[in-house]
Amino acid sequence: MILAIFGLLFITLLFNFILLNFNEIIQAGEFESSDDAELQRILNKWEAGIARPVGNIPKSVFVGDANNDGYNDVATANLHGYDISLLLWNDTSNDWDTNFELATGIGPYGVYIGDANNDGKNDLVSANWASSHVSILVWKDTLDGWEEMINIEVGLYPHFVQVKDANNDGYNDIVTANDRIDRATILLWNQTSKDWDSPITRNVGDNPWNVVVEDVNNDGYNDIITANTMGDSVSLILWNSTKGDWDNSIEKQAGNIPHWVYVGDANNDGYNDIVTANLGGDDISIFLWNNIAGDWGPELRKNVMNLPKCVFIGDANNDGYNDIIISSHDSFVISLLLWKNEISDWNPQITMDIEGNPETIFIGDANNDGYNDIITDGGYDNILIILWRGRADNEFIIPGYELIIIFCVIFVISKFLFKEISKKIKFS
Repeated sequence: MILAIFGLLFITLLFNFILLNFNEIIQAGEFESSDDAELQRILNKWEAGIARPVGNIPKSVFVGDANNDGYNDVATANLHGYDISLLLWNDTSNDWDTNFELATGIGPYGVYIGDANNDGKNDLVSANWASSHVSILVWKDTLDGWEEMINIEVGLYPHFVQVKDANNDGYNDIVTANDRIDRATILLWNQTSKDWDSPITRNVGDNPWNVVVEDVNNDGYNDIITANTMGDSVSLILWNSTKGDWDNSIEKQAGNIPHWVYVGDANNDGYNDIVTANLGGDDISIFLWNNIAGDWGPELRKNVMNLPKCVFIGDANNDGYNDIIISSHDSFVISLLLWKNEISDWNPQITMDIEGNPETIFIGDANNDGYNDIITDGGYDNILIILWRGRADNEFIIPGYELIIIFCVIFVISKFLFKEISKKIKFS
């Protein structure tokens, strides 16, 4: 009798589970028969965008632990506000605190959260386009805040900035793209003097817009890469480990007006690739690394929405594979190329309508729930945070054929239990 009761309880719980997830089950059946349904179901996994006010005309956004409390925050560089906006995560309220600003130089365009002075704590760095320098806000635990701003000249028109180990000595450096003088400027950290050396420059292509410090040729050493909008190219400043210096810049032709470049593992094969957002071509260029040839394969073009302005490589839909997302200058949409590992290719483009006119886009865990989100600067004194619903793509989903098996098992168990209960009643 006890066995029968436990059996009935199991069936009840199983039925409740199925009913609670009925919508997911139905959608899973559509998933197998329609690519459009699959992509739409994935698109529905994001919440509606959350708009949060920031400073005046945000031009870039970054997600990282700005105040060194172990939680990610959101930072923007505000071109007309001459400041950085911070949305600090409050783990008690499980929300972001109200935005506050930290002053920078004139016309900050790019912002980066990283350990600029190599003391193990994250700092804030902005590239100030109108004042020809970077502003560095160094975190101090003793102050529970940032020290007074440090401004360092880096040449005319620094647009975007990276804080990474540019010369492969184990210490982070600061690198900017200087758009109207066709240079990358490098501030190397000197661990002996505990300060930055005088800036050094490297010539790049025509009108470099953004800069990336990453291992672009997969040799284990970081390189410097710029997107050159007027040169229709990317510049590759490769590190030469033999001579301990960079080689001369290599120009690689990309699409029409490559406004942004990103280096990451675009096709999930374990090697870094190059992707550009081509503002004048309504497409992106993808250069996949061929490790057998030790070079990049031929350029791949993927059509996206109008006027693609920024591109980012990361796991947008939290399935364990990198995707490509693109922001548009005037379309008020985000374009997503989600990787489908079963076919070793990207799914057809899907678009997400948003508010605002984003300049940059970022993939990161904005609300500290363990899942990546999508963050853009809205362009109109706010940012848009598009949260993932907080569960893996295939969680609680039962494909149609498995559903049939479950119902068959329930039927057999129910029939057996009914017979057992009938016998007990008959002989009692």
